[in-house]
Amino acid sequence: MINNLLSLLLNARFRYPQWRRAWWFLTVTFSVGVLILVLFRPEEVITQTVGWEQNYQISGYKMVSKNVSVSSRGNFVASAFEAVTGNSKGIFVSVSFDGGAGFLPPIKVADIVSQADTNPQVAVSGKGDVSVAWHAFREEEFTDRMYFAESRDFGANWTEPKQIVIGYDLEMLPRVYYDEDQKLHLFFQGNTGDSFNLYHAIRNAEGTFEVTGPIIEISQPLLGAFFPSIHLSGRSFFIVWQGRSGTYTDNLFFIRSFNSGRSWGGRQQITSTEGSSIAPSVLLHRNALYVAYQNNDSKNWSIKLIKGDPNGELWDTSPLQVSQTNVNCFAPVIVPSGNDLMVLWYDAREGKDNVYARKYTVKDDRVGDLRRLSVRNIAAKSPAAVAVGNKVVAMWEEGGVIMGKNSDVHVDPPVVTSSSHPEGLWSKNPVAYIKWKAPSDESGIVAYWTLVTTKPDPRPFVDPPIADTEGNVTQKIIPDLNDGITYFHIRAEDGAGNLSRTVHYKIQVSINPLPLPVVVSPTHPQGQPSQSPSPSFRWAVDDSDRLKGFYYSLSKDYFARPDTFTTDFEVSFKDLPEGRYFFRLAAVDKTNHLSQPSTYDIVVGKAEELDTELLKKIAKEEKYIPEKEKEEAIRMPRRPLPSAFITFPFVTSRPFDKNGFRALIVTRNIAKESILGYSVFIDRTRKDFPPGITTKSDILNVTNLTSGQYNIGVRCKYYTMAGGRKEIRWTGGSVVTFTVNLSDRPSPLERILGSVTDRIRGFASVTTLFFLTVGFSIVLIGYGKRIAFTVNLVQYRMRTAVDRHFRRAEES
Repeated sequence: MINNLLSLLLNARFRYPQWRRAWWFLTVTFSVGVLILVLFRPEEVITQTVGWEQNYQISGYKMVSKNVSVSSRGNFVASAFEAVTGNSKGIFVSVSFDGGAGFLPPIKVADIVSQADTNPQVAVSGKGDVSVAWHAFREEEFTDRMYFAESRDFGANWTEPKQIVIGYDLEMLPRVYYDEDQKLHLFFQGNTGDSFNLYHAIRNAEGTFEVTGPIIEISQPLLGAFFPSIHLSGRSFFIVWQGRSGTYTDNLFFIRSFNSGRSWGGRQQITSTEGSSIAPSVLLHRNALYVAYQNNDSKNWSIKLIKGDPNGELWDTSPLQVSQTNVNCFAPVIVPSGNDLMVLWYDAREGKDNVYARKYTVKDDRVGDLRRLSVRNIAAKSPAAVAVGNKVVAMWEEGGVIMGKNSDVHVDPPVVTSSSHPEGLWSKNPVAYIKWKAPSDESGIVAYWTLVTTKPDPRPFVDPPIADTEGNVTQKIIPDLNDGITYFHIRAEDGAGNLSRTVHYKIQVSINPLPLPVVVSPTHPQGQPSQSPSPSFRWAVDDSDRLKGFYYSLSKDYFARPDTFTTDFEVSFKDLPEGRYFFRLAAVDKTNHLSQPSTYDIVVGKAEELDTELLKKIAKEEKYIPEKEKEEAIRMPRRPLPSAFITFPFVTSRPFDKNGFRALIVTRNIAKESILGYSVFIDRTRKDFPPGITTKSDILNVTNLTSGQYNIGVRCKYYTMAGGRKEIRWTGGSVVTFTVNLSDRPSPLERILGSVTDRIRGFASVTTLFFLTVGFSIVLIGYGKRIAFTVNLVQYRMRTAVDRHFRRAEES
């Protein structure tokens, strides 16, 4: 079938040579499309639950992975897990420089021969060292041994894995930690004779681990110490472990050290129940210890939480129930989440294992709503988590893949617009119609907090008392606005309780005319004679927010309408003839609304007394100009004339070879808001313009042209403000003649291909830049993450060096 299709295509290519360009065009388009799909294929993106962001994959797509652990310092996060790729098994590490927002591809740290779980554990130091420890079964010794590898450059390069030589009968489940002195500590389960205990070791200057001995005294009725949870804070270690008694029930025990493990306090039992308490996860938060654990007092395993305050001195006797289901819940993990705590675990309440989380509010001593983190229809288990700032970075095993997810601690602000009061423009409308676009957020927008005030950034709005607008509302009407600037403040709240930054939308209203300007003259007292022929005038006006400028005029013996625009606050004149002059000034606001004019009269030299009747007439009608004085009137500079013309997408002096085009009407010396419309004609012969508006759009769509000569003309209808009144005006007409020649036109496809070819030839530099960009993109796709790793590494080292410098300066 494919051969027949190819034969038909080739036959068509040779039988219809005029379509060869189309053939090549389709071939290239198809090839480029396939290349784009291969190079830019999207990664898996899944819709998330409220309070959490999108899921992302940490392990590689061709890996079968499990047993993930995670550690962080600042925004640097490292995760370690074991995985099978092809026929080999290994320990892999993936790092993130942006607080877990994205992880670099995993790097293999070591090859593993043992088929049993190795449980790798990762630690990150304050200077960027990354260590991974794991155990593996050695068949030649028929026991478990521990191994170790380290990176000194943020996980880019790794040392060869080495065995941690201790010499006990059994060594397994290693855990590594860096203290604040950058010393590496090792905790592990060991067996010497009949004692199965928890041991502590510190790496010395030679790079070997020196065991300080067992840290727990095993005595009746305690049979052993198992599965410890360890929290390090500075030089203090807090350990909660699972101890089994002679009745084969398990309870939780606690021990601590305040000197980097050199000495330990006595053990303390912190649970005592009929059933068993196992799998603890301990966290120090604001000088209080919190432990999440499994308990089966109610037959099913449930997740509970207890508190030891301060620093584990006194422990709760009544634990808090975290999970609320009748199915078994496993593997609890507790991490800080801002001022509160987050507890994660997995259970099969929905028929298949899924990872869940609930936030514990410290202030109210209660747990929040349940959130399911794993969303695919695949079994998910064994969560791990770490805090980065206020955010929780969670990971878990899901169908042989290590998945990640970040808690939602941010929401973008809404995008605010107004059709009645566009930002940056003034309006005469006292009613504002505000709309906003809801931000995209994984948790959804549940409410908006709004406030209308004249303050640009009111302090009380930083933490307003309540949200006043529901999340499905995206518009608001603000009536009864006053002259001046009003601010519409809005912030969004998402389903996770996050508040966006506040948007301060400026609403600018000018309804009433500006107040009368106050005019003074430092050279000429009002109405009194002065010998100086060069007067100066200065002025001021209240309400500068709405002020656009001023119109002024100076006339001899009569009132002239202010017609010269200025943004200055003073003006001077020279060499005036003797007589009486009237300086008139009107303020204009940013909607081009003129105020009433102020009048200031001066006398240069001497002048006759004003005739009472003439003064009344002048004051009553400002257009009055005595005929005999017209030639003596002071002429003010004229403003450029308003005009309108058409810009064409072709040279009008050359024949045009198409039957239509789009052109743009351009105006000069006319405010955009003053344009009412345009009168346009197009015809074979020149003719008069239509008497009214034919279009209000400044875009002309000309179609159905035939060969021959055409005339196209345009004029603009607009208005101006004079004395507080609106005057309608027309610009002069602009007419252009052009010729259309549609003979010998190529086919549409040939014209398209010819145009593309001409463009390529005409823009050789652009074409070269395009192919260089494509080549660079391909290289970036192949090596982009490596480049990003190097850039982030340099930035991290610079920040670390600066921090170290200031820390040393503070210490000194």
